[in-house]
Amino acid sequence: MSVLFITEPIQVEFDTPPRFRRRPHCPDRLLWRGETHHVKAVTAEWRKFTPRISKSLRRIGLARIYFRVILASGRELDIYFDPVHQKGSWFVSVEHL
Repeated sequence: MSVLFITEPIQVEFDTPPRFRRRPHCPDRLLWRGETHHVKAVTAEWRKFTPRISKSLRRIGLARIYFRVILASGRELDIYFDPVHQKGSWFVSVEHL
């Protein structure tokens, strides 16, 4: 299986809003390249911890939250939530071909 590295911003929609803004669950739909895609299944979830330095020079840790999803169209993507980028943003990271 080959992969295509993308890293493009996306918009997401939830049927049930996340309980915590900085720790969302996988979205139900994503808007990518002008089209709405429905998430059919989540096949994996993981976190990538990145230490950062705060303005007060304290070390803080924030984790990107990754989801491997299968869309209704059959495409398989890795998407992630970055809690630091613009107070929380979503991206498509990889497409599995």
